[in-house]
Amino acid sequence: MNVRNQLQSLGFYAPIEAFEVLKRQAQTMAILAGTDSPELKFEAFASYIPARRAKYPHNSQLVIDVGGTSTKTGLRVCDNSGFEHWHILFELKNDELRYSEDHELPLESFAFHLGEHLVEHLKRMKVPRDNISTCAIVWSNAMLNRLLSDNRGITGSVVQRERYTKGEWFIEGLENGSDLGQIFLKGFERNGITIGTFLIANDTPLTMKALPEAHGGVVASTGLNGTLVKSYAELGIEDRSDATVICNAEMGGRFFIDESLLSRADKIGTNQPAHTLEFLTAGRFLPCLFTEHIMQLADNGLDCLKPLHADLVARGENRWSAFRSKDMGLLLSDRSEFLKRRTSPDLFTPENIDILSQLASEIFIRAGTLCAVIAYGTIANRIDSLDKPIVALDSRLAREVPSFKEAFTKSIRTMSEALAKPITSPIVLPLDVEGGKISVPMQGAAHALDCLT
Repeated sequence: MNVRNQLQSLGFYAPIEAFEVLKRQAQTMAILAGTDSPELKFEAFASYIPARRAKYPHNSQLVIDVGGTSTKTGLRVCDNSGFEHWHILFELKNDELRYSEDHELPLESFAFHLGEHLVEHLKRMKVPRDNISTCAIVWSNAMLNRLLSDNRGITGSVVQRERYTKGEWFIEGLENGSDLGQIFLKGFERNGITIGTFLIANDTPLTMKALPEAHGGVVASTGLNGTLVKSYAELGIEDRSDATVICNAEMGGRFFIDESLLSRADKIGTNQPAHTLEFLTAGRFLPCLFTEHIMQLADNGLDCLKPLHADLVARGENRWSAFRSKDMGLLLSDRSEFLKRRTSPDLFTPENIDILSQLASEIFIRAGTLCAVIAYGTIANRIDSLDKPIVALDSRLAREVPSFKEAFTKSIRTMSEALAKPITSPIVLPLDVEGGKISVPMQGAAHALDCLT
């Protein structure tokens, strides 16, 4: 069974066929970002991280990645030649940092006890706490950055508090405007750790900095986002008109797709069309598209999918969580493992698994192709001034799903040929070190700190 023909009849490939239209849309939105234009545009939330490459690396840096379920702390030490040596200090579940103690805010307690663990592990490594004068924190929720008043770096304030939905215990009591950086700095100082240079930032600007020579950065995993580089003058900030900073552009969620380009099955919920580029591309939403396309293909006459269709209908609203992106990947790499993860494996026959595998592959290929539009968007406002544009890519999908990566790479190559300039978008990988991995944002945070001197 050729699933491509069936998908073509649904209008599945319309976004790919409109690739050039979407590219022009990305360029317009990138140029307008940060302006008062009422037209559709990306955001330009300044991270205050300089876009330039650092001249000299700091000797010792503390880098902390505060995730939704766990917190990882790494130490980067540079030798005289600038070569990086990374060490994992510790990684703890966030609940392990929960203490019943009299603090005004749970985050204050979290920061204080995080500082206690830092002191303990630095002692174990025989690193004097006075050697640690620089620190960067990766924060996984929304924030607005600003420069610290004492010129010691960059802090961030809570914004869109209602979207802090991952359920971390330490976010309770935070309000829009709460100064995250000051809370962490005070918690460390109470443990005798004095930080001279500090920053706290989201992962997307840090992805760009993970590759020091990059001109843009894209995160394409659970969600989809990209950076923009803007000057202070463009952003209307201060008087340093020539300086450029990395901005969080909120690209995936701000890139609305004309619904005429969506297939009848491009939905991520019962009444929710997949009308943004993020909905069509990110790992969080691809399983929803997978589910709805199964339903539509069954309705279109693929009888071998009808038992699965009936099962999904019986689930009601729960059908939207029937599959994970990992399941889609397993259909392409390990069908036996896919079946082990099913509660009703008898619903899956060799015939319908073949169809599901083709469907998963086509969804990944389309996602990888459209992800390239976001990669282009990160450099589109400066494309004429860049001879060899480089876009850093942090993507679990690209690392784990060959068809996604191949489609992304092919689209980047096609754009390069059309523009007659070599765009490259290398995948930045976590670093394997003793005791764990240094994430891509952690690497970028260290390079961002280097730029603050």
